[in-house]
Amino acid sequence: MAITTVSTSAGLLAALKSAHPGDTIQLAAGNYSGVVINNTHFASAVTITSANPLHEAVLVGLKVDSSSGLNFNKLELTAVGSTDPYYAFRVASSQNINFTNLNVHGDPEAAASTQLTGFYVSASSNISFTNSSFSHLWGAITANNDTNVDISNNTFSYLDKGGVEMGGSSNVDIMGNQFTDFQVGVGIHADAIQLYTAGTTTIASNIVITGNTVERGTGNAIQGVFVQDEVGTLPYLSLERCGTLSMFMPTSPALYKSRTILLRVGRASTWAPARRLR
Repeated sequence: MAITTVSTSAGLLAALKSAHPGDTIQLAAGNYSGVVINNTHFASAVTITSANPLHEAVLVGLKVDSSSGLNFNKLELTAVGSTDPYYAFRVASSQNINFTNLNVHGDPEAAASTQLTGFYVSASSNISFTNSSFSHLWGAITANNDTNVDISNNTFSYLDKGGVEMGGSSNVDIMGNQFTDFQVGVGIHADAIQLYTAGTTTIASNIVITGNTVERGTGNAIQGVFVQDEVGTLPYLSLERCGTLSMFMPTSPALYKSRTILLRVGRASTWAPARRLR
């Protein structure tokens, strides 16, 4: 397993072309713009990481399409300078893509309502976001029509619309995350976690939401977990909100509106009684 160090976006793409399963590509400190990884496959993941963890490399936007077997670790990802009009980072039609120990953010000096959403993941499988921070974005992670998604042990802050928004995705774990200090714009429906069926055509199943903490902090009040079948004919199968959802919010934290086959709700610790929409 070889270790290769590069210092430019072109160098990174060239290193990926010559990499073998299990290799590591280290990025020297600096900005890497316009990185588009397409049709790149490894049976054993290739890791892309910073050469110096104390001076992390910065990916300015990122697109991964029709690829598999990539680990992104100990990097900074910024939406500032991204040329995408909606999402700074996209993963599409890909498998076995892991993001861990990342600092994902927009412009800390700008209002969250003016910023891009972070990640958009679509038609992909075995995708994970772990031990990372997401801040100063409109939304953090949107995932549609995916399977085997793990979003665990992350922090979400200074967002406008939502932390995790998901439709049509199955075999999902959303666990041990912290949501705080949202900066919600006027008229925005903001949730820490939202599941929806709008724009989807498949039934979502096997979704576990547990051990997450939602704290207002210095920001606006938001809803904790919002689940809704807007289509009306796509009930969630084996949807579990189990364990404890810790809420520190002066308004009702968790609203559920869905036609579920199974919704097992554990304890919710709140400042006000939770409401359930029927």
